[in-house]
Amino acid sequence: LHRTIHTLDQPADARAAPDAGRPGGPVVLLRAPQEGRRRRPCGPEPPAVPIPPGHASVLETTIWTHRVRFLEEQALPRWAAFTIWNAGKQGRRLYRSLTAASQRKVVAFCDVDENKIRKGFYCHEDSQERPKPRIPILHFRAARPPFVICVKLDLTGGAFEDNLRSLHLQEGQDFLHFS
Repeated sequence: LHRTIHTLDQPADARAAPDAGRPGGPVVLLRAPQEGRRRRPCGPEPPAVPIPPGHASVLETTIWTHRVRFLEEQALPRWAAFTIWNAGKQGRRLYRSLTAASQRKVVAFCDVDENKIRKGFYCHEDSQERPKPRIPILHFRAARPPFVICVKLDLTGGAFEDNLRSLHLQEGQDFLHFS
């Protein structure tokens, strides 16, 4: 689900503005391959652009909040249930950031870490619900799509990408990248 979206407070026609990513411009939240296109390596990372005086920086928590809101408004309504791929810090953070309605759609976490899988479940201790929600933690091969993937690419020497590819899933339909 890597779609370039500008600040969500703008009208939809303003979101198509070509100045995304420039200092002082709209916040770049997500980007998605357009239909019929595949992702390609983009080459070296562009140099950092300094923020000019008088322009405020954007807090990471603000960007996270907008990304979660976009996910809940644009992607999750298509799915009756989904699995969060990553039972670690980022996956749990995503779960806790979701609304109660979206949390109820989470049927499992999946991972490759045997220690997390052995634990068997994630208990959301901050929940007001009684009993506290206990979400199963499964091996990725035992989990069912669709997936919201909270694993950063290119950090596992290709192991994550190989695991994902082995499931023969279609991006945008069977899974979305969130991290």
